[in-house]
Amino acid sequence: MIRLFTPGTQAGRRPIVPNLGDEVIERGILDHLASLGISTQTIEFVSLQSRPSTSQLEHWKGTPKTNLVGGSNALGWSYLPHTKGSAWKPPPGRTSMSFVLCGVGWSVHGKRLNLLTKRRVKRMLSPRDVHSVRDEYTESLLKQLNVTNVLYTACPSLWSIDQGTIEAIPRQRSDAVITCVTDYARDPARDQQMLRLLHELYGDVVAFPQGIGDERYLRALGFRGRILSRDLDLFIKEARAQFGSVDYVGTRLHGGIWSLRHGLRSIIVNVGDGRSRELGRSVGLPTIEPGHDLLREAIVGNLHIDFRLPGESIRRWSDAMVSRLRHAGSGD
Repeated sequence: MIRLFTPGTQAGRRPIVPNLGDEVIERGILDHLASLGISTQTIEFVSLQSRPSTSQLEHWKGTPKTNLVGGSNALGWSYLPHTKGSAWKPPPGRTSMSFVLCGVGWSVHGKRLNLLTKRRVKRMLSPRDVHSVRDEYTESLLKQLNVTNVLYTACPSLWSIDQGTIEAIPRQRSDAVITCVTDYARDPARDQQMLRLLHELYGDVVAFPQGIGDERYLRALGFRGRILSRDLDLFIKEARAQFGSVDYVGTRLHGGIWSLRHGLRSIIVNVGDGRSRELGRSVGLPTIEPGHDLLREAIVGNLHIDFRLPGESIRRWSDAMVSRLRHAGSGD
């Protein structure tokens, strides 16, 4: 039924995940598809990071399915000038495949779109399906390309967070905190300042290595505390088993989102490509700009989270997906 192009672990069953944030996104997508009655047993998983071979393309032509691109910075390719490109390596050339977006974001902010990118995006996105994008920035860019069948839905990793979860999150800080740093957005002076402040304000500071290079970077910064298991199903359990109540303060967006999903008082420090800043503005994630005084104030004060999902847009995209799959299943 669905061929899911995903950043997470299901595609290829990778034993080592470079960034566990990709797994947070993938789990959010699969949880939502399951809520629509779509089992993982009916999904063919394809890695966003690997360009398909000629034999794969031939196989896909013979097995028509809904090609769903799930989450991540999947739009914006490496032929954009002066950029590293996106997380997605789409099929080359004039492929006849068309794709449906699920919570996808644009990888490059503040760059003019070149003609090749404009043509490629319009050619590859299905003109008859409804597309879901992660932020209003991506929605605006696609509409500039006359892709009007697009809805801003926020990231699928957020869709399972409800108001009950948000309201149950403590407003005052705990005695212990989980922190994250970002190995691909290094700023030792900034990150050491954050770690020093956490040690000043919390009795215990432990770290979660979301990225594969984060533990090495933490040690290079002089962090000598406990490093939690690099496992989404374990690290919060380990911290709670040791400390009871625990906060999250760090620079990893999806470490913060995963912590919110599990009811932790969370503050996400904006660094990197602007995703946390966009989501903070659009859905009310508890994000903050780097800086000693700003972060201190956020930690010691009452944390107010004005969380708001675009629920109607999520519902419209979901209804369109169910309708598409129903028609495909009936042969229409």
